[in-house]
Amino acid sequence: MKRATAKHSTVTVYEGFKGLMTAYTKRFNVLKEGDEYINWGLPATQPKHHHIFWERDHKERAKRKIKAKLLYNKQVDDQTLKNRNSFKGVDARRMPLNVEAPSWLMVYKDVVVMAIPQGIHPITIEIHNPEVAKSFTKYFEWFWKKSKEFNS
Repeated sequence: MKRATAKHSTVTVYEGFKGLMTAYTKRFNVLKEGDEYINWGLPATQPKHHHIFWERDHKERAKRKIKAKLLYNKQVDDQTLKNRNSFKGVDARRMPLNVEAPSWLMVYKDVVVMAIPQGIHPITIEIHNPEVAKSFTKYFEWFWKKSKEFNS
């Protein structure tokens, strides 16, 4: 883990799958019942150990009554979307554009998490900055308005 600070910002870089999971689950230290986080650019497929982690994570999120809006890559299968939407407080959809990127983003409160999970050594970047979080949230909102609710 590496840290850097600048005026109004703190950046932390995590390495490996464990680092990715650490950055992802830190939102539970900040979000309270009724709060929400957003995630987009999620891959259409993922390794089995990622899927197992997300299942446990969504159970914990639902228990804490935290909401999630998720935008998956357009090629994601119906089974994955049906699974994610089966958890209370989740609205999972497909991206409105056919863009496949090697990373995904999550925003909650003043935090942006950018994950680059490919390969044997994933990298995750966590940025604490209210202006940056707000700007990424605006991008998400544009995509969200263009996306369609998933109907299984």
